[in-house]
Amino acid sequence: MIKLNNRYFIIRHGESKANVAHILLSHPKEGMVSFGLSPKGKKQVKISVSKNKKSKLLDSDVLIYSSDFL
Repeated sequence: MIKLNNRYFIIRHGESKANVAHILLSHPKEGMVSFGLSPKGKKQVKISVSKNKKSKLLDSDVLIYSSDFL
């Protein structure tokens, strides 16, 4: 039996201004310059990071990939 050492986590972004406006935004040309996170979304991200720091999931070996959207 092969033992796998990698673990993967997928975390959705916090609420965005596009979510609030009910806009489906998928084009990088717009997503990289407008419709960033709402105040609620920024708070959601801070809570998520805080929880992950406490659980020791975020350490120096972690690689984080994200889109270019705001």
